[in-house]
Amino acid sequence: MDQAVIQRVLNALELVYSVDTPAEQRRQAEEFCQQLRNDQSSSTYGVHLATKANGYPPTTRHFGLQLIEHSISNNRQQDIIAVRESLWNILWHQNMDEPLYIREKLVAIVVQLVIRLWPSAEWPDLSQQLMQMWGVSETHRETVLRIWRTLGEEMFVFDRDAMVTVRKHELTNGIVGALLPRPVIAQLYPGGYRLSTEAGGETGHGGSRKKKKATAIPVEPGNEGGWLYRWTQNAIELATAFNGSNEPLLLSLISTISTFMDWVPVKALRAMDTAGRLAQLLQTPSDQVRIQALGALEIISRRSSGTGDERDIILLQFAQDHAAAALYQLAQCYATTLDGESQWADASEALAAAKTISQVASNLVNLHWARKKTETNVLGEPQMFLELLLKLSQDPRFTVSTMALNSWAAIIKHDILSKTPAVAVQFSALTEYTTKTLFDVCRVTQQLASVSGEPSAAIIGINEDEIEQFETIGELRMFLTNDVRTRLLAIIRGMCALDPAGFVGWIMPSLAPVFSQHEAPTAVIEAALMIVDSILSTLDDFEQRVLADDDSAQLGQVERARQLCYQLGTQVVGYATADLTLVSRQLQTLPSFAFLLRPSLMDNEKAQELLLAVLRKCIGHLKFSAVAPGPLLRDLRQIARRATSALVGLALAIPDSLMRIYGDLSQMVAARLADPEVAITVKSYLSEFQLALVAGASCTVTQRKQLAMPVVQPIVATLGEFMQAFQTPQAFVEFLGLPALDNAYAAQMVVAEDVRRELNGARDRRNQLTHTLSTLHICLQRTLLGAGNLNLASVWADYVGHLAPAILLLVRCLHALWNPAHRQTMGWQSAQARDNLFGVLEMSQAERLMITGGEPLIDQQGSGDVLLVEIRAVHHALATIRDHAYRALGRLMALREMLDQTKLPGLAANFTGCVFADVAVLEPRHWRLLLTEVVRPTLENVGNWPGITAQKIEKEAVGTLAQFLPAWLPPLFDFCTSRLHDEWMAMSELNSGDERVDDAMVHEKMLRDWTRAWSHVLADLLGSLSLWIPEAARMLHDISHAARISSTHAVSSPGVSANCALGLFVLQSSEQILAHLLTAALRLLRFAKDTQSVDRVLAAISELAPAFVLLVLAPKHQPPTPAHASTATAYSSRIAAGSLAHNSSLVVADSLDHWLTAELVPALLGVLRDAYQIDSQDAALAVLADVIYFSAAFTLHVQPAWTPRNSSGANEMGDPGSVLRLKVLRAMGAEKNSVDFEQEEEEEQPLQKVAGQVLAEDDSRRRKALLRVALLPVLAVEKSRMFGNSESKLVERKKATGVSVPENWTNRSMGTSDSLVDCDERFDLAALIP
Repeated sequence: MDQAVIQRVLNALELVYSVDTPAEQRRQAEEFCQQLRNDQSSSTYGVHLATKANGYPPTTRHFGLQLIEHSISNNRQQDIIAVRESLWNILWHQNMDEPLYIREKLVAIVVQLVIRLWPSAEWPDLSQQLMQMWGVSETHRETVLRIWRTLGEEMFVFDRDAMVTVRKHELTNGIVGALLPRPVIAQLYPGGYRLSTEAGGETGHGGSRKKKKATAIPVEPGNEGGWLYRWTQNAIELATAFNGSNEPLLLSLISTISTFMDWVPVKALRAMDTAGRLAQLLQTPSDQVRIQALGALEIISRRSSGTGDERDIILLQFAQDHAAAALYQLAQCYATTLDGESQWADASEALAAAKTISQVASNLVNLHWARKKTETNVLGEPQMFLELLLKLSQDPRFTVSTMALNSWAAIIKHDILSKTPAVAVQFSALTEYTTKTLFDVCRVTQQLASVSGEPSAAIIGINEDEIEQFETIGELRMFLTNDVRTRLLAIIRGMCALDPAGFVGWIMPSLAPVFSQHEAPTAVIEAALMIVDSILSTLDDFEQRVLADDDSAQLGQVERARQLCYQLGTQVVGYATADLTLVSRQLQTLPSFAFLLRPSLMDNEKAQELLLAVLRKCIGHLKFSAVAPGPLLRDLRQIARRATSALVGLALAIPDSLMRIYGDLSQMVAARLADPEVAITVKSYLSEFQLALVAGASCTVTQRKQLAMPVVQPIVATLGEFMQAFQTPQAFVEFLGLPALDNAYAAQMVVAEDVRRELNGARDRRNQLTHTLSTLHICLQRTLLGAGNLNLASVWADYVGHLAPAILLLVRCLHALWNPAHRQTMGWQSAQARDNLFGVLEMSQAERLMITGGEPLIDQQGSGDVLLVEIRAVHHALATIRDHAYRALGRLMALREMLDQTKLPGLAANFTGCVFADVAVLEPRHWRLLLTEVVRPTLENVGNWPGITAQKIEKEAVGTLAQFLPAWLPPLFDFCTSRLHDEWMAMSELNSGDERVDDAMVHEKMLRDWTRAWSHVLADLLGSLSLWIPEAARMLHDISHAARISSTHAVSSPGVSANCALGLFVLQSSEQILAHLLTAALRLLRFAKDTQSVDRVLAAISELAPAFVLLVLAPKHQPPTPAHASTATAYSSRIAAGSLAHNSSLVVADSLDHWLTAELVPALLGVLRDAYQIDSQDAALAVLADVIYFSAAFTLHVQPAWTPRNSSGANEMGDPGSVLRLKVLRAMGAEKNSVDFEQEEEEEQPLQKVAGQVLAEDDSRRRKALLRVALLPVLAVEKSRMFGNSESKLVERKKATGVSVPENWTNRSMGTSDSLVDCDERFDLAALIP
C-alpha cells in the first residue's frame, strides 16, 4: 500500500470538507477522490482508511467505506471476497460512540456483500455469524436488526441494486430459510419453496402454460428457530418487562419485523401466529411501540388472500385463531384511544392509532370477508368483529369512522353476509346512526363554508387533533363531502335495497316533516334531499334488476315503496326556498323522480300531477331577474344550468312519460325560448333537452323529424342568413363590426350615432351566431355521438347540405383572421385600432399573458372604456365561435351523408380548402383544437357508420374514404411533422438563448399541447391498423398452426379510438398513406421532448412492429402446406404495396424490412440516447426486445417446417431471420459487416460491444441489463442453430448457448400481458445476461 496515496487522500479530504477551500482546489481534490474510487486497488485503500484502529477521523473512515462500496457495486469479484472478512471485523468492533452515518454506511456495504455472496458456498454461515453478534451487546443487536431490515428493503422495496434482480430467486430461498422455523418450513414446503416461472414449449394464443419449480430451502445449523419467530418472541419479552430504556431496541425489532410482513408467505404467518403475537405488543405503555405494532398488523391485514385453502388465512388469524386474540387486543387498544389524554402521552398519537385500527378492520372486511367471490361466511362467530366495526363506525372522529363505514357498505352489498343473522341484527343501530351522522356532516360542512381563518373545534364539533390533520379548511370540507358523506349515503342505499318497503316505511315519519318546516336549518334540508335522492335512485335500480329477474315478490315490495314515496316526492317538489344552495340540491334530486314517473304509471293522476310539478319547478328556475355581474349572477346561472341538466336527465330516463304531456311541455319550453330575459346559454341547453326527448321517445322516424324540426330549423335558418358574411374574409370582418370599431377609434373621443348603432348591431350578430353554434354543438353532442344516442342521425342527415357548407366557410374565415396578409388589405383608418384589436385577437400573445397571469396589453388611451369593452367582447366571441364551430364540424363527420357526393359534392376539396386554409400562420393553440375537435373525430367516424359490416367496409367504405382522405391526410402528416420539428428545434434555442422566461414557458406549454394532440392522431391511426394486423403473438400462433383468420381483430387500447374502415383504407391506399403515417410516428419519437406523446406513440408502435417482423419473414419462406400458405397470404395481403412505396412492384416485405431496421431501430436508439426521454426508455427497450424476440420465435417455432425461399440448405447467414437480426445489430452500431457468434469467452462479446455503443457509461445498470436481455435472443438463437431443433437436443443447445432463454419474457410474447420491465422475477437474469 502506497503511503503517499494515503497522505494525498487525507489532504484531498481536508480540502473537500473545508469551507475555505478555493473552487479550483476543491475540484482537483474531488477529481483525485473519484480517480481513487475507480482504481483497481480502491478496496484495499478503503479497508485501511475505514479501520478504526488506524486512528483516522470519521470523515476519512466514511470515505474509506465509500471506496469499498464502489468496488463492490462494480462487481469486482476478487475485491468482494477479499474485503468481506475485513469488513466483518470492522462491524464486530463498533460501539455506541460510532457516528450514525458510519454505522449506516457500514450496514449498507455488508448488505451489498450479502446480496452478492449469500446463500452460497462463499458465505454459508451468515445466520451463525449474526447470532454470535446478537449476543455481544445491545449495540450489536441493533446492528443485526439493521442488516436484516436493510436487506429486506433492498429486496422488496427499493430495488436499487441490480444484483437483487439477478439473484432474486436465490436470495428469496435464503431469506425463507433464515426467517422461518425449520418445523414451519417442513410443514409448508416439504418439497422445497416453489417459484412460479413461465413454461417452455409452444403455447396457444391467450396465455401461456406455467410450471412450478421447487427449490430446496437452506437452513443453517443453529438457526432452526428462525429469525422472525425469535424477533417476535424477543419483542414480547421486552414489552412484558418494559421500562422505557429498552424502547429503542423494541422499536427496532418491530420495524424489522414490519419490513418482511408484506412478503413472508401468509401460511407461514398463520403457522407462527404472527398477528396474534404482534397484537400482544398493543398493551405496551408506549405510544410509539403501539403505533409501530399497529402498522405491522395493518400490513398483514392488506395482504392478498390467495386462492383455495389460503383464501381466508389472513381473516382467520385475526378474527378466529386462538379465540380471536388479535381482534381482542385491537378492540382493547381502540378503547384506550377514546380517552387519549389519560391512556396516551400524545392525543394525536391516539388518533393515529384509532385510524390504523379502523384501517385494519376495513382491510379485513373489504379484502377478505366481503370480497366478491366469497360464497360462504367463514366466521362462525363474528360478534366480536361486528361489535368492533360498529364502534369504529360510530366514532365521533370522522377520519376514524369513515373507513368502518366503507366496510359496512361492503357488508350490506354482499349477498351472503347481509343475510347472516349475526350481521343483520346490527343493521338497526347502524341505520339510525348513519342517518343522524349524515345530518351532522351536512351541518359541519355548512359551518366550515362560512368560517374564515382557523375553525374552532368547539364550535363546529370536530376533534381538534382531527382538524390538524388537514392543511386547509377546504381540504377538510372536501374530505367530509367526498369521503364521509359518500359512504354514509352508500349505507343508506344498501339498506334501502335490502328491504325497500320496510326502509321507506321506517324513514318516512322522520323525513317527511322536514320539508314542511319553514324554519328548518339549511343543513337539515340538504341532508333530507340527499336521502330522498339516494332512496329514489336505489329503488329505480332495484326495480330494473327485479324486472330482469321476473321476481314478483320483490316487485310487490317495490310497488309498496313507490306508493309511500309519492307523498314524499310531492313535498320535495313543493318545497320553496331562497337559499341557492338548497335550490341547487333540490334540482339535482329531481332526475331521480323517474322512479315515480314511469310511462306505465302515467294513467295515475298523482303521477301526472307530480310530473307537471317537476317540470314547472325546473323551467321556473331558467329565468332570473337582471343583476349586476358578480357572484350572485354566477350562482343564478349555475342554478339555471342545474335546471336544464335535470330536464335532460328526465328526458333520458322517461322520454315516453314526457311525450304524454308533450303539448303542455312544448308550450312551457316555447315561452322560455321566446323570453328575452332567459340567457342565451340557457336556451341552448333547452334545445338540447328537446332533442334528447325526441331521441329517446318511442316514435317513428317521420315523427322524430317532425318533432325535431322546430329545434333544428332555426339553427339552419340562422346559418343560412349569415352565409353571405362567410363568403370572404372581408365580409366576415364587416359582420364582426371591425370597420365600425376602426371608425370609433378614428373619431377619438366623439363617436357618431350611426357608428354606435353599427357597433350594437355587430354585437347582436355575434351573440346570435354564438348562440346558434352553441346550440348546434350541444344538440349534436347529445343526439349524434355516444353509445345508443344515434337515434337522430336520420334527422341531422336531412340538414347536412345546409349545415356543413356554412361551418366550413366559417372556419375558413376564422383562420383568415390570424393571417397578417388579410389584415393588411382591410384599409384601416386607425393604426391604434388595428394594433389594439389584433393585439387581443392574436391568440399567441393573449395565451402568453393568460398563462403567465397577466392581462392583454391594450392601449386604453383615446377611445375610453366603451371601446375597450367592445374589443374584449369581440375577442371572447371569436374564441367561442371557433370552439363551437370546430366541435360541430367534428360531430357532423359522424354522419354518412357528409361523404355523399350527391348531397355534398366536392366535400374533400372544400374540407381541405376551408379547414386547412391559412394554417401555416396558426399558432400551436389553434392546432391543438383543430386536431382534437376536428381531425380526431373525423378519423374516428368516417367509414365507421352504424350497420357497416366487415364485408361492407371492403366494398363500400374504403372506396368512399379514397375520395375524401387523400386530399388532406398526407399533407397533414407532412405539415405537422415538419412544423413540430421546427418548433421543437426553436424551443431548444429559446431555452439556451436570452429570451424571457415567461416567453419560453408559454411557448413550451402551447407546443406540448399541440404535440400531444398530434400524438393522439397518430395513435388513433396506428390503433386502426391493429384491427387488421393483430398482435404478433396471435399472428405467430395462426401462421404456425394454419389457423383460419377472421376479417378483423378487436383492439382495446386505452385512450385510442380505432376505426376499422380507416385502418383498411390506410393499409390498402395507393397514396402511400401508410408510409406517411409510419414516418410521422418515428419522427415524433426523434424530436418531441414530451414524455406523454412519446409514450403514447411507442405504445401504438409496440402493437404493430413485432407483427411487421412476421410479415417480413413469412413471405421469405415456403409454407409446408396449402393451409399454412393460405394463412400467411391472408395476413400478407392486408398491406398493399402502394401504401408503402411509389414502386408498387416492390415487395411489401422488403419495405417493412427497411422500415424496421433502417428507421424503427434508429428511432428507438434515439430515445435511448436522449437523456430527456429517460422515462420512455424502458418502453423503447420493450419494443426493441419484441422485434428481436419475434424474429427468434419465428426461427424456433415456425421455420423448422418452413423452407427459406432464398436458400436451398441451412445457410446460416442466408436465413431471413438471421439476416434481419444482423441488420438490427448493425443499426445499433455494430461496426463489422458480420457478427461472429463463436468468439472465445475471454474476448468481448459482440452484443456487449453493441450495448456499450448504445448506452452511456453512466446509464443505470437496470437499463443495461434490459438491453442485454433484449439482445440475448439473437445470441441464443444463432448459437442454437448449429444443432437441430428437436427436443432431444435441448440439453446440447443449452450447453452451446450457455444460457436458458424462456419462451415468454417480453411484454406481449405469446399472448401474455406482462411487461419485461415489470416482471423480472419470472425469469433468471443471472442466466440471461452474458
